[in-house]
Amino acid sequence: MACRKIKSRDGMFRFVKLKDRSEIVSNSDGLRPGKGLYICRDTECWDRLWSRRNLKRTIASRFSAESVEWVEQILGGKG
Repeated sequence: MACRKIKSRDGMFRFVKLKDRSEIVSNSDGLRPGKGLYICRDTECWDRLWSRRNLKRTIASRFSAESVEWVEQILGGKG
């Protein structure tokens, strides 16, 4: 999303926007129904994504805390 490169699913984090809530949650197994969102498994991409003002206004507030922690643990224990 931030780098706009085509990568395999193994190289991406998958999130889902739940229909009954406006919350975006992690979907590590890829089986949850809902609108999917893929983000590169790269620290630079993750940081760049959070630094963009348009993300903060649109979807950043919808990410569940657990989803953010999940990504940051995988990316090397940021927090």
